[in-house]
Amino acid sequence: MKDFTLYPEALDLNELEFNEPCFGYYITIGEWFPASYPYSGTEYPKNSDMPDSTWATAPTYSQAFRWFREKHGMVFNLVGSGPYYPSIAFILIDGNSDIELGEYDNYEEAELASLKKMIEIVKASQA
Repeated sequence: MKDFTLYPEALDLNELEFNEPCFGYYITIGEWFPASYPYSGTEYPKNSDMPDSTWATAPTYSQAFRWFREKHGMVFNLVGSGPYYPSIAFILIDGNSDIELGEYDNYEEAELASLKKMIEIVKASQA
């Protein structure tokens, strides 16, 4: 389960038109379900009792970062990840601007912070 993006970020990614096949999805308030086969954003399971807005595909972090790299030219980078060094997260945009996000206690915190920042950047560019 830790390989999949969290519910709020999955919703944001679906709003940003992330439409890759996923092996998991969320229903309503963040209940995660495994998929019997990969669902994309337009194919996820339908249930007559729930409106479409309650469903969101749940990409893995790897899928989300690959999508940001391919669609938006953004790359997540981590420096100094280890038991004695803090993880320092960076986002590189189109090979030019480098945004340092700060220091984190572990890789997972840095990964989540980077994903949130990438979502924020893309949302701001679409506003």
